[in-house]
Amino acid sequence: MKFFLLLAAALLVACSPASNERIQVLIGGKLIDRPGAAPLEHSVVIVEDTKFRAVGSQVHTPIPPASVKVDASPYTVRGALIVAGAEANLELIDAQGQVSRRMVAGKWQ
Repeated sequence: MKFFLLLAAALLVACSPASNERIQVLIGGKLIDRPGAAPLEHSVVIVEDTKFRAVGSQVHTPIPPASVKVDASPYTVRGALIVAGAEANLELIDAQGQVSRRMVAGKWQ
């Protein structure tokens, strides 16, 4: 009986959808996508591999279900150019104005 329970558990784990490490989604941050631009509150930034795939508001930007989700709500998301197709370089800025995390070419530093 234990064997069948362990087998069933292993099959469930194997069938569950795994997150796609190639796609990262930053959700809820205040986005400043280029110098001098007005900020976008409650943004979604989708990064696939090394490039931005989509950028927009939480209301209008669908989040891929099989992705790594990052809660960016406490941060300002800032980059030189955050638009679909551009190389994914950005910073997460905390409430004190300090860089909390940095992404270069889609990889967290």
